[in-house]
Amino acid sequence: MGLRARLIVLFKTRRLMLRGSTRIIPPPKREGGRPKADRVGGSAALAGPVLAAIAAAFLLGQGAALAASAEKGKAAFVKNGCWQCHGFQGQGGVAGAKLAPEPIPADAFAAFVRSSNRNMPAYSEAVISNDDLADIHAYLESIPKPPDPKSIPLLNQNQ
Repeated sequence: MGLRARLIVLFKTRRLMLRGSTRIIPPPKREGGRPKADRVGGSAALAGPVLAAIAAAFLLGQGAALAASAEKGKAAFVKNGCWQCHGFQGQGGVAGAKLAPEPIPADAFAAFVRSSNRNMPAYSEAVISNDDLADIHAYLESIPKPPDPKSIPLLNQNQ
């Protein structure tokens, strides 16, 4: 899906990425011709600027991901110990979630790493720089999908 199509989907469905999860905001209800306050906190008048800020972060996040290096990302992934919970290929493990293939968008990834409130500790910019995060995301995007089990002859001998 192209960048333009993603932005259209973003604005039409009014989705926000908050701490790694997608939260759908319903359109404001109208009573007496005036919009009601949104559920995210704030009034409907703030919905436009909030969406504009999300779109800007999305565009900036895409730009950072395009300039990132998968080789540097693999080194940062190992150096910062991400592999200990998520595995060397980002496949996940007992302690860490699956990160690859098909990682979450770069901006949501960075937001989660910076403000995680789950089992993973939050990593400040002093610990992992924004450039390193972009490189790690590029590394996770570079990991290919595993082959389809139906395409492996040894797994399909007795069928």
